[in-house]
Amino acid sequence: MEEILMKLFIHTDPIRFEVGYEWGYGPCSEIVDMILSFWGKNQELLFAYRELDRDKDEHKDEISEDLIEAFHADILYDEDGKMEKQIYEILVSSSYVTDPKITMEQLLTKFRTADLKNVDSSTKQQIKEVLYKSYTIYELMDEPSETQSFINERIKSENSLWLSHYNKPDHLKRILWYKLSSREEVVKAIEINFWFSCMLVDQGAPLEEYNYFLTYTEEHGDIGEHDGMVLYIKTKKLIEFMDLVVPKLESTFGKIDIII
Repeated sequence: MEEILMKLFIHTDPIRFEVGYEWGYGPCSEIVDMILSFWGKNQELLFAYRELDRDKDEHKDEISEDLIEAFHADILYDEDGKMEKQIYEILVSSSYVTDPKITMEQLLTKFRTADLKNVDSSTKQQIKEVLYKSYTIYELMDEPSETQSFINERIKSENSLWLSHYNKPDHLKRILWYKLSSREEVVKAIEINFWFSCMLVDQGAPLEEYNYFLTYTEEHGDIGEHDGMVLYIKTKKLIEFMDLVVPKLESTFGKIDIII
């Protein structure tokens, strides 16, 4: 069987390193090795954590509707029943309840077996707001406490500097740039979000003068096109990239099909 080579497209802007699904889906040691291949001497590795304004997300209504439908169908994860209690309190205080002696279990059963369209718009909107706030992550404070501590302890800078080749989101609030110092910390960072953006920048240099800005994402192409994970690479040091980084990548992952 012919070996499938990873492809590196040098002529594109930004540079494309097509990984595919060779490493599976999700965080893995290969992603860490890939990042470390770019990390040079006297350079800082800064990961980006983007905070967004949840109320300005153009998809808010769609997300909220999906959430209330999922809760109504009883397929929304609610390990400790906390969400059911909040929804129960909303229903009890609304015109939806006609029997003052109804229990929480009875009321939720009634809610889930009835047509969602019969719930008055005000009550439905209250439920959607609670679900949207509880089940979406837009800011660091929405993350688990362990994640908050990990990032807060390593923040190097915060700004709204947008370096990605993707369009800047209208609801971007700020970007937290946090510094990583070891392989173990990189492992933790990609566990937080393996669709990451990060930069390698010389110590003391402005962030805009990065050596490499990396964006790891997933793409789905048509038949004959790439389908899988892609690393986008922005750099003004192409010769250094070809002389130093590419050999490290090939040493780690094998021969790469380089398209110039």
